[in-house]
Amino acid sequence: MRDRPNGAELLHLARQALRGLADELSEDRRYTALMIASAMAMAAREIEAGHESEAATAPLRALLGDEPEEPLKALAQALRNGRLDGHPAAHAWLSSEVEGRVKISNPKRL
Repeated sequence: MRDRPNGAELLHLARQALRGLADELSEDRRYTALMIASAMAMAAREIEAGHESEAATAPLRALLGDEPEEPLKALAQALRNGRLDGHPAAHAWLSSEVEGRVKISNPKRL
C-alpha cells in the first residue's frame, strides 16, 4: 500500500499553491513562478507516465538488431545512414516516442 499523496499528487498540490501566489507577485517574479509551476506539471506527468524502462526501448533494440549499449545514439546513426528509410517499425517507434514526450511536455498540443 502506498502513502497518499504520492509524488505526482504532491507536485500538483504545490503547483496549485504556487499558481495562487503568482497573482500577488510582480510581473517578472510572476513569470518565473509560472515557469516553475509549468516545470512542476511536467515532472508530475513524467512520474505518472513512469520512467523510461528497458521495456520502452525493447522495440528499438529489436529494430536495431545489434543490442547497442546506447540505443538512441545507435538510432540516430542508423537514421543518418539511411538504414531505416521507409521502415514501418522505425516510423511506428518514433511516432510513439514523440507522442509520449509531447504528453509530458505539452499535452494540450495533442
